[in-house]
Amino acid sequence: MFDKILVAYDEGSIAAKALETAIGLAKLSSGEIYIASAYLYDDNPSRFDSLARLQSEAAARVAAEGIAAHRKMEAGTRSLGKVIAKIAEDNAIDIVVMGTNNRGMVGRFMFGSVSDYLLRNLTCPSLIVK
Repeated sequence: MFDKILVAYDEGSIAAKALETAIGLAKLSSGEIYIASAYLYDDNPSRFDSLARLQSEAAARVAAEGIAAHRKMEAGTRSLGKVIAKIAEDNAIDIVVMGTNNRGMVGRFMFGSVSDYLLRNLTCPSLIVK
């Protein structure tokens, strides 16, 4: 059913919950997990290092469950959602699992929302974790 599961992964605690949900889905469907992170070209270089470390830890967690893990990290110019959507499309992902912060309407308007963008633009199913 879900052979290729992408989890949108960052520093947030919600991302850790999304990873656990993706692991559960992968176990049910004998799928593999793509751990995807995005950053902006003009981000502080330490952000890349932080994401790389987090991805490594997440991949180890996935592998400990006997599930194949693939790490994907790409940069974008403005929209992290577009970067994650492109990773999903390029890898023929079956479902995207992601967290949401529940910022509210004003927060989404001012700061944008990766999960909102993905819900509107992905061509595959998505699962939101709170």
